[in-house]
Amino acid sequence: MSSEQLKKTRIELQDRKAQLNIADTGKELLEDRIGALIEAYSKQVVQLYRTRQKLSLLGVEARKSLSLSRAIDRKNLALAAMAATNTLSIEVKSDNVMGIVVPAVELKTKEDVKPTIASSELIDKTIDQFRQQLEVLIDFASQEMAVIELGREIRKTRHRFNALEKILIPELNDQIKQIMLSLEEKERDEFSKLRIFIKSVGQE
Repeated sequence: MSSEQLKKTRIELQDRKAQLNIADTGKELLEDRIGALIEAYSKQVVQLYRTRQKLSLLGVEARKSLSLSRAIDRKNLALAAMAATNTLSIEVKSDNVMGIVVPAVELKTKEDVKPTIASSELIDKTIDQFRQQLEVLIDFASQEMAVIELGREIRKTRHRFNALEKILIPELNDQIKQIMLSLEEKERDEFSKLRIFIKSVGQE
């Protein structure tokens, strides 16, 4: 092999080592991100569980008030419910969790949900309780979507991490090893040729 070819092989070796350094750095960064994502995921799951408990308790209280309102004033309750339906709207925005864009749903109140017609303290209480339940339900939906997106991002990041750790980095290490072995063999050949040349010159 000529000196020029040896030079190209050494450059190739340097390129592979540079690629390996980048891959190692990328692996470390992905590992850190996985840890941060898992931590954020765990917090979201805990929050989701608490919101679900709150939603369940609110539902029990709201249903009690509804049953009592029906028993006492069914007609006015129906009128109040119809009046309240036009006062609420849902707005979908976006939130950022660990660099991940997730949907964020918000409940908007156009005006006071308490109807002015045929109302009573019990009916007002029932409407308020169901509004609170709806607000918590919407929070629950947003939190659940965040959990789903974080879980998806964890799987995607792990896939990239595994690709580096189990495929790319081992391949680069093997290539570096093969290039180094090839260089050593070629350098020995060059050295042997040089010795033969020196010996032949000495015999002349």
